[in-house]
Amino acid sequence: MGAEPHRRKSGAADDAGSLPATSRQRLTRSFEQRVFFAGEATSRGEFSTAHGAYGSGVRAANEAIDALLPRRGRQAAGIIGRA
Repeated sequence: MGAEPHRRKSGAADDAGSLPATSRQRLTRSFEQRVFFAGEATSRGEFSTAHGAYGSGVRAANEAIDALLPRRGRQAAGIIGRA
């Protein structure tokens, strides 16, 4: 494989002695119910993986939907369940 100049490796890692669940939980908090965070670093159980990134994206999208549309509004818009 050739070098990819625009891609850098990164991943989530916990500091020694940190409480990973607490740290990751802090990363998932929205800002004023207007900005929602996702990414593998925000996944409590699957950090440093594509699965964790995807799952956190689904979580953040559902949080945004919940903030924008009350339950009845989601049903009317055809957004019934949560992934």
